[in-house]
Amino acid sequence: MKSKNFILTQIKTTMLEKGHSEADADKYVDEIKDSTVYELLVLKKEITTAVVDDAPDDAPLEEGEGEASRSLFDRLRGVVRYED
Repeated sequence: MKSKNFILTQIKTTMLEKGHSEADADKYVDEIKDSTVYELLVLKKEITTAVVDDAPDDAPLEEGEGEASRSLFDRLRGVVRYED
């Protein structure tokens, strides 16, 4: 249980460093707190390696841009859950 709390704290800290508000970070951590340690580690890796997309959601993707970075931030915003 200690490792799970530690990973959740790291996820919250990373989200704050990426520019998310404290309320958004707390909400996301509350949503994922029942996940397994492995799932949390995967999410943490996705969050730390994601590149912030400054383009609006309806802007076309450039060649080479994947749906992975956009779907990650959709999950962080609560648009898409990580199970989907």
